[in-house]
Amino acid sequence: MPFTTASATPEQLKKALADIKANEKQQALQHHTLSIGSYVKISKDQMMAWIYVNPPEPGAPMYNRDDIEAFLAENGVVCGYHSSNMGAIVKKGIFEREIKIAIGKIPKDGRNGTYEYLFNTLKRTSPVIRDDGSADYSSLGLVENVHKGDIIAQYRHPIPGEEGYTVTGKDLPCRPAIDVPLKRGKGVEQDPMNPDQYIATMDGKVEIVQDRVEVYSVHEIVRDVTYVDGKIEFFGDIIIHGNVLSGVTIRSGRNVDIRGTCEAADIFAGGDVILQRGILGGSKGRISARGNVMADFIENAHIECGGNVKSNSIINSEVSAEGKVVITGKSGAIYGGKTHALISIEANIIGNDSCVQTLVHAGYEMDTYEKYLRFNRMEATLETSLEKLMEQLKILLKEKRKPENRNNTILDSKIESLNISKNKFQDQLEQTKKDKALFAEILEKGRGGKILCSGGIFPGVTIGIGSMQMPIEEKMSATKFYDENGALRYTSMVL
Repeated sequence: MPFTTASATPEQLKKALADIKANEKQQALQHHTLSIGSYVKISKDQMMAWIYVNPPEPGAPMYNRDDIEAFLAENGVVCGYHSSNMGAIVKKGIFEREIKIAIGKIPKDGRNGTYEYLFNTLKRTSPVIRDDGSADYSSLGLVENVHKGDIIAQYRHPIPGEEGYTVTGKDLPCRPAIDVPLKRGKGVEQDPMNPDQYIATMDGKVEIVQDRVEVYSVHEIVRDVTYVDGKIEFFGDIIIHGNVLSGVTIRSGRNVDIRGTCEAADIFAGGDVILQRGILGGSKGRISARGNVMADFIENAHIECGGNVKSNSIINSEVSAEGKVVITGKSGAIYGGKTHALISIEANIIGNDSCVQTLVHAGYEMDTYEKYLRFNRMEATLETSLEKLMEQLKILLKEKRKPENRNNTILDSKIESLNISKNKFQDQLEQTKKDKALFAEILEKGRGGKILCSGGIFPGVTIGIGSMQMPIEEKMSATKFYDENGALRYTSMVL
């Protein structure tokens, strides 16, 4: 019959208790503390510990792992034990020197979910610079095309982190991994067969705009565009792989990318215009863009843009940019016509030996200041007129409240007429304030206008900064022109 405490006699229980005490005494004899002089050292960050062990007293048994661990625990080291070093102390008797005995675990942060985009996300907006310093605008790429059903993004699931600890047993938390939803716009959906993949729902241009992946429609023409085509209008991007001949009108809600040469055409874009072979405008070609205009060359054309104009040369053209005009290359020149930029103009050469009349102007233009003053005067006039009208209306309303005038139709007609005029004045005043603010912003933006010419400036050139002008009478080199306290100044550039 097996021994159980329930069936045991008092003598059996007494004997069992004695056996337990004897076993504990035997274990105590087998495991003893380390010799005097042994110590444990812990690093300040509690990520590492060393032990110094003196050999056992004469006649005492050799230490075992339990002895080492017990001594470490007594000294505050409870985890991260260095097993091989501990074994070296026990088996090889390595004493009387500091040995690394415990190492904490550095927490490993989780990796959030990520998206691998299966298209080129780096839109090239800067041209490749040739050996001669000119820019190769044919290297620009605004469009990354995809077809319906193409996989455009692959989701990589988060990888959980691993918590750490110190050798003293303190838990070190890790940053948790987070699932990241894809910000997708039109033209993108999850693949019903694989929810981790996102596909294009139509042919077009894919791009990331403000962390959102979208596919836009692209109108692509793989030939020359002639006057027979007449007008081309499209709300998305337009790409033309051939030339654009005279008499053509192109309107795009986004970008226009012409891979060939552009002649005397009219081009309007809600975004950028790229002319990879330049424009020969014949004094009739016109480009208007809300964004930037980039062209290999600009010759006999009219250019207006809300951003920057970048080219290798501007010849006999009318160019106006709300940002900068940058002419690149050692031979990059501006001569003939008028070139204006609100912020700055940078070129290597301005004018030529023939002293061709050339105007380059930076900062706000004189008519801008005059328009600002006109809207300022108009605002004051409207406010005065509105104030007088409100006084008249207040008098009539006071009269209307009298009992004898409650049914006075003549008075009602006058009040109604004044209310119509009041609304008209208020609308005009609101629009005038908006127009005034617009020109005030242009004036402020153009106050620091400057012109930098790294090469030569020839007679026949007129430099304009803000409302000031200075004709060039003798050739100058490497010069910066700027506004200083209302005066047009110039200084030599350090190249």
